[in-house]
Amino acid sequence: MIYYNFRRAKAAQAHGFILVAVVWLLASMTLLVGYIATRVEGLQQQSFVTEQRGVAELDRLAIESVVLYLASTRTSSNGGLRTQPFEEEPMSLGFQQASFFADRGDEIRLDNRPYRVRGGHLLRIQDAGSLVSLMDERYQALRAVLEDYKIPRPEVERLIATLVDYTDRDDVTSLNGAEKYEYQRQGMLPPTNRFLVSPWQLYNVMGWPPYLERFPGLLHEVTVTAGGQENYNTMTPQSVMRRAGDDAAAKRLLEHRESNSFSSAQAVANLTGQVRGDPFGMAFVPSRYLRLELTPPLGGKAEWIGITLTPGSTLSPWEIDFRVPSVTQTEDIDGDFRKAGAFAPPTTLLK
Repeated sequence: MIYYNFRRAKAAQAHGFILVAVVWLLASMTLLVGYIATRVEGLQQQSFVTEQRGVAELDRLAIESVVLYLASTRTSSNGGLRTQPFEEEPMSLGFQQASFFADRGDEIRLDNRPYRVRGGHLLRIQDAGSLVSLMDERYQALRAVLEDYKIPRPEVERLIATLVDYTDRDDVTSLNGAEKYEYQRQGMLPPTNRFLVSPWQLYNVMGWPPYLERFPGLLHEVTVTAGGQENYNTMTPQSVMRRAGDDAAAKRLLEHRESNSFSSAQAVANLTGQVRGDPFGMAFVPSRYLRLELTPPLGGKAEWIGITLTPGSTLSPWEIDFRVPSVTQTEDIDGDFRKAGAFAPPTTLLK
């Protein structure tokens, strides 16, 4: 009897062990299957994001190529860069006639307005010729820009002095300026002693980074090429405010150019009440300097591209002056589109 009970106890113990083993095996398999499923889902998501980025990069290259193609094969009007070719030869239309530069409604505006283009990218094109040139040795226009941002006059003079020392050919420290020794003390790269190659290089100039981070719009106001044209069709809103004389006049000018353009000093005077500045110094057709800003659809950093048209190049009718990523991060690209009120491009080549 005792032997029988012992055998039953052993059998029950064996069955209990098998049950526990089966439970542990099922639990282990469940965890393994869950891990594999999570891993596969992560790889699929990673593959999807990689594919999206690849498509976005191809779209970016296509957008850049289209802009370069249009800029080198189309003429400009008062309103911007035309996207359709002339049906006749330009010379037969009378190049010297004012009507040659009249808007036709197919222009890409060069006032940095946002266009939502291929793949959901945000494209802005700015006529850099109407910006404030960092090559101007007098720096009067740059002083006006800095003072617009309420930077104290002593600080403005210090920023100008450090910029002069950064770009001049000598190592002599000017009043309020900084040369190689001061940069070494701050652990910064020494001055290049030549003109800047991109606006973002201002971050390397002593004293400038805090103001650039505080006022990011400063970089949109300046150019490293020849600038300073008084072109109310393409100059920044801040420049329009400075030159218009009062806020009401500036508002009228900005509202007018949303869907129209200026072709004469009198057209500007009709909205401001008087001719301001030198009428013969005004420009109404874009310059040969362009600045592209491309923001990817997935968010991230925008890319700035500086372009000079019809240069002394034997390879192409344009030159890329600089290509730099923006320091600032685009957090919500869809929100940026909504707030910016992005326009549809006037050509199917960019859609």
